[in-house]
Amino acid sequence: MKKIKLLLTFLICFFLMILASCGKNSSSQTEMQKTSGLTKTTNAPINLGRAENFAIIASSSISSTPNSTITGKVGLVPGLRAQITLLPSEVVGGSSEIYAADDTNPDSHLFLENAHKDLIAASVEFDIKEADADKIGKFNGFLGGKTLTAGSYKWNSRVAINSDLILEGSPTDVWIFHGTANFNMANDVHVILKGGAKAKNVFWLIDGSLRLAERSELVGTVIVQKIFTMQSFASLNGRAFSLNGNIVLDNNAITMPE
Repeated sequence: MKKIKLLLTFLICFFLMILASCGKNSSSQTEMQKTSGLTKTTNAPINLGRAENFAIIASSSISSTPNSTITGKVGLVPGLRAQITLLPSEVVGGSSEIYAADDTNPDSHLFLENAHKDLIAASVEFDIKEADADKIGKFNGFLGGKTLTAGSYKWNSRVAINSDLILEGSPTDVWIFHGTANFNMANDVHVILKGGAKAKNVFWLIDGSLRLAERSELVGTVIVQKIFTMQSFASLNGRAFSLNGNIVLDNNAITMPE
């Protein structure tokens, strides 16, 4: 009987030790996750809705010094077709791919209006999106020569790219950039995708105007509040949207991202 009591006491102590050890391991694992930053949020792409069908949407006018090449639909709203000087020959698919607010075809008019509504909704979603805590004011907005991983970035200032910028990540990673002032990209500067990163997963919201200097190459969907200017031979693998201004082209290439 005495031996049985001793055995029971031993077993009870053994199980209590195991339970205590499990609690400590669980606590230390949680603590390790917090300090090492293993818990992270994954950004979803900005939902463009029907605006996704367009390579260009502007508000007041779309002008071009020939010859640009636009792959994707072009829309002007509330501006009128007379304020589009981009030639049909500069748009892959010709005049059938160009839409304006005064189009008389009801289907075309509705198609453009719906795309514009979805673009406004996307810009609101973009604007209220919280930036990652470690990506606010990164490099004071001077991104030249940097390599940026995926995430949501914000600058309460202008954004400038004066030398090549690398975006490195997987095919499912998403980059979201929000600048509250102007955006400038210098001559012969490129945004380079590495590691499988996709242009369709890169988004820029610029609260001011944007200028891409000669022969510069930008990637991603770009929404600006004011003027979107591309100087000679600059290119965009993405979309050019101006909510309240015009888009100015000069022998440029805009290709919708895949």
